[in-house]
Amino acid sequence: TSDTIHCLSRGVSESLSSAITTSFVNTCASYNDYEDMQNCWFYGPHAYGHDAIGGDMSDINSSPNDPLFFLHHGFVDRNWRNWQLADPGNRTYAIGGYTTQNCGNSCQPTTLSYQLASLGFDPAVTIQQVMDTLNPYLCYKYDY
Repeated sequence: TSDTIHCLSRGVSESLSSAITTSFVNTCASYNDYEDMQNCWFYGPHAYGHDAIGGDMSDINSSPNDPLFFLHHGFVDRNWRNWQLADPGNRTYAIGGYTTQNCGNSCQPTTLSYQLASLGFDPAVTIQQVMDTLNPYLCYKYDY
């Protein structure tokens, strides 16, 4: 389990792996609304990727211990950027959701000015500063 010292584990599921098709990715990218797209991605190719690899990748607390975590999230990030670039004027800064999970009646909508926690490892940054990969804070682009 994620709270004990252990060797990396995987439990590959070929059925989940084969479900992450170009068609599935394109379906998620076809949504114009951020929350519709995000729900499709989060519960679709993103979750399927974690669960298809299995083991540590399917455990929310230990998934970053698997080197595949970073490749997988690079895939998610690239596809999200593609979604933004399909309509940059409306999508680059599109956002939704809440700042805390399971917050009941005290849920606060996420805004671009929300400050991301870095536990002192990096200077404070807002969501707005990380929404566009070409801005000075991130400064990267994908080659297509």
